Amino acid sequence: MKRFLALFVCLACAGTLAAENAALTITNGEANWLYYSVDPAFTTPGAEAAGAADFFSVLDKARFGALPPGGSQRVQGLSAGAHALVGFWVTDKTAFYGVFRLSVSLAPGQNKAITLKKTAALASRETATGPVPVKETLPDSPIVIDGAFADWEPYPAVAVFPPTSAPEQFTVQDKDGARNLPIRNSASWGRAGTQLLTVKALWRAEALYLYASSSCPIDPGLSIFLYLFDDRKSAEPNRYTMEIPIVDASGEGKVLLWQRGVKESTAIGTFRTNGPALEASIDFAALPDALRIAFFDRYSIDLKTDYHDAARGLYEEFYFTTLVCNEIYRQQ
Repeated sequence: MKRFLALFVCLACAGTLAAENAALTITNGEANWLYYSVDPAFTTPGAEAAGAADFFSVLDKARFGALPPGGSQRVQGLSAGAHALVGFWVTDKTAFYGVFRLSVSLAPGQNKAITLKKTAALASRETATGPVPVKETLPDSPIVIDGAFADWEPYPAVAVFPPTSAPEQFTVQDKDGARNLPIRNSASWGRAGTQLLTVKALWRAEALYLYASSSCPIDPGLSIFLYLFDDRKSAEPNRYTMEIPIVDASGEGKVLLWQRGVKESTAIGTFRTNGPALEASIDFAALPDALRIAFFDRYSIDLKTDYHDAARGLYEEFYFTTLVCNEIYRQQ
């Protein structure tokens, strides 16, 4: 299947560079997923104009940060001055992606917050390059859970988190209960695999395959949680939660399914880790009928990592994004 990109470019604004770092908090104000990049190579002074076409010649979402509808992300460590923000919304309703480029000016030490909406972003365009073909043909070779990861390379990411980004808060649970704290108070953020960088997902032959990479090696004590929701409007807690728990240094283990009200978990798949990456396979036949039948039609997933510090008797949990199950790539 082919789709097309139209690159819309706005007039860049001049800025004054300063040594003090600034930050940009980006909010997706649309009902579609937003993919964005701050200061990609083709926007730097002196870069060739053809670089834009090369950048979008293949829609590799691993090059972009990703935000669900209404989601926010803070990009830290930016210099003061003008920055190029490039992005596009993904929708199945059109034959092309309208790619916008905005210039955002930051003062020294400023944390600027912006909400991106299509009407404002696309109205800012100055010139258009014309449509650029995008190749989205994916292989049908099998995913082998062996800790090698090479078979994941052709597949686009469902979520990407820049290395400089971080959640504003995290949840800590200890003997005194659970509470939210600023991320600067975390003892485990950026350790043991807590900071995810890229997440991929693929459904094929009645199995759900997952891949996740981190900023550092994945160590025992880490769990990746997938909190499954079928009704976001309900005040009730979610019924099903998938867990990928790293309990030892063997580099392999079982994927678990927890059900609200049931004390014991059920093994639903396997995983392997190797350095800063992990891959898993979930057997759909092992899921309860209610979950398996409605998984793609009704469910969404809150993706979180959790680190258990046994010595201190506490858990620290970090929210990354919400994934819509019907947006996961499926091969029959």
